[in-house]
Amino acid sequence: MDLDQWISKVKDGQHLSEDELQLLCEYVKEILIEESNVQPVNSPVTVCGDIHGQFHDLMKLFQTGGHVPETNYIFMGDFVDRGYNSLEVFTILLLLKARYPANITLLRGNHESRQLTQVYGFYDECQRKYGNANSWRYCTDVFDYLTLSAIIDGTVLCVHGGLSPDIRTIDQIRVIERNCEIPHEGPFCDLMWSDPEDIETWAVSPRGAGWLFGSRVTSEFNHINKLDLVCRAHQLVQEGLKYMFQDKGLVTVWSAPNYCYRCGNVASILSFNENMMEAVCLNSEPLFGEGDQYEDEGDCSMLEHVDEDHEMQLKKEFLSPTVGLEFESFDEAYDFYNVYAKGQGFGIRVSNSWFRSKRRERYRAKLSCSSAGFKKKSDANNPRPETRTGCPAMVIIKLVEAKRWRIVEVELDHNHPVSLEVKRFYKSHKKMFLAAKKGQQSQPVKEIHTIKLYRTAVVDAICNGHSKTDERVDRNPTNHSKHLELKRGMHLHYIISFVV
Repeated sequence: MDLDQWISKVKDGQHLSEDELQLLCEYVKEILIEESNVQPVNSPVTVCGDIHGQFHDLMKLFQTGGHVPETNYIFMGDFVDRGYNSLEVFTILLLLKARYPANITLLRGNHESRQLTQVYGFYDECQRKYGNANSWRYCTDVFDYLTLSAIIDGTVLCVHGGLSPDIRTIDQIRVIERNCEIPHEGPFCDLMWSDPEDIETWAVSPRGAGWLFGSRVTSEFNHINKLDLVCRAHQLVQEGLKYMFQDKGLVTVWSAPNYCYRCGNVASILSFNENMMEAVCLNSEPLFGEGDQYEDEGDCSMLEHVDEDHEMQLKKEFLSPTVGLEFESFDEAYDFYNVYAKGQGFGIRVSNSWFRSKRRERYRAKLSCSSAGFKKKSDANNPRPETRTGCPAMVIIKLVEAKRWRIVEVELDHNHPVSLEVKRFYKSHKKMFLAAKKGQQSQPVKEIHTIKLYRTAVVDAICNGHSKTDERVDRNPTNHSKHLELKRGMHLHYIISFVV
């Protein structure tokens, strides 16, 4: 494994072969597994925020801040999605980690997730550049090994998102089981998804995951853990760097200039050297022609400026079913197609299922438009109008390794009009409302598992990441079951409101 040659190869715009990428990922996993959930790092070190697939800007970052190993780096996650070169970004960071493991620390962000990368571009990019999803699987396996946080000289905590009501001390971060997909709730989730806000304590996050946390929460956390600063990323800030709260106990660092090739923001990196801390602004000019080349493609096409504060409005339609898309369960796959169907104006049903006879275990299923097939002629005096047209629209899903369900066949075309203008309420949509109603109870509801992803994805696509939310001053941050009930009750309502 010639790492120096591979580094030069990727910097020159070439891809590693599929076998080389697999070998690299396996090698880096062996390095990452030895790292702590709170990885200790000594200064001097430079801290970087979100990169989001902007490879050429990452190369400029190294030109400005210094190359590894002359400069030590902490990257606070969100390496992939949205930009057009997520594969190159993640590959070069893995190569640098493999070549100089003590000089670069890679933290996990909320986009280092199998679920989000299937929505926001990384999965499709891997399919396009390698012709299959193997490279995506190799990279997403590495996600599970990335550490959750880093601590500089024992006084500066670096984490992608923010704080959690379940985490009072840094030692509680150390015992989190990180070798898994990011959960939808709990301390692991909060570290990836939470945001600071101009409040005192805790509030419900409009992202659908994590929390909003305020000045008192931050100052108490810093005091208990003898920290000077919490350094995080996760949110676009137009100036590239933003301190929060009167005591400046938290700072947001953003390192993707001209985000999505059109946000017009500056990017920054933050250098720590002995007792000094220096913010370095990066060039905000996009690579010539890079934004224009993809003007109407990818996630950037879903954003537009709506006011002088550069708040963004979501325009992205729900992800269409594609061969290779994977889900944690049959219910997730059904919910995904059901949400897509409602967004298009048709209902669905399970038209065929295949079972293993002895165990009655479903291993294959066909989800069809509700107009598929033909009904037998009714003998009733007043038969109902015929609604089935033999519609071919469907997806076939199959149980694959690790008990995951994969789409193996897709037909999107219908032989009948499909329109949201026709206000028809299908049976499958009724299940969505029933699931939302159940979600207000205390027990978890499997039917809304995937819907939670879509609510999260919808809000996460807004450039500034959050909006003002009333503070819940009287909430006990260590006992937040009512908050979780509220969140479960919101998911389907949010999605249904969005597509109607």
